[in-house]
Amino acid sequence: MTLYPTVTGSSVVACKYNGGVIIACDTLGSYGSLAKFKDLRRVVKANQSTLMAFDGEVSDFQLVERYLRDIAQEDGFHDDGIFQGPKDTLTHFSRVMYQRRSKMNPLWNNLVVGGWEDSEDRPFLGTTDMIGTMYEDNVVATGLGMHMALPMLRAGWREDLTEAEARELILETMKVLFYRDAWSLNRIVVATCVKGDMKIDEPMEMETQWRYQAYIKPPQ
Repeated sequence: MTLYPTVTGSSVVACKYNGGVIIACDTLGSYGSLAKFKDLRRVVKANQSTLMAFDGEVSDFQLVERYLRDIAQEDGFHDDGIFQGPKDTLTHFSRVMYQRRSKMNPLWNNLVVGGWEDSEDRPFLGTTDMIGTMYEDNVVATGLGMHMALPMLRAGWREDLTEAEARELILETMKVLFYRDAWSLNRIVVATCVKGDMKIDEPMEMETQWRYQAYIKPPQ
């Protein structure tokens, strides 16, 4: 039972672009306020067309990953080429979250689900929190990103956004979160999904700048 999270991940940010979805998060696992694990991968492939990322308690998401494997195995047993898309996956786990919190045994995670929805032939992006509240949107953020990254994403998003422009927008928001969130790291993972293809990049380090005069000589 998770009532006091132990090892946690911070914000996830994501947005749609013209023909796909991009999701990003850092690789830090914080033990309280200690930056303990610096290679925590928080984006996974749920199935052939779905990506899932999380913030919150790491051990609870390990249970979510077990659920994902069970779903994939059951879909494989039918051998009919049909599997859960991102929309089904988000709905499924919002009900899992609601059921767990109703039993006073919540999974202490916010989940971001993105991918290509084959049934509607379009990119899909949505999120659910730890009590099962879910929604779909063009831009999504969790944790402190809801307050700092989401306004930037909304201001910079447009329907004809290219993948390169979406990546630049996402990286800019991740840089702001690194500067402002004590439980974040400048080492991030970016994942993309388009029709028929999905990719999770290896971690990359963002260039940061700490030599601003206001940092060196704070105003009196």
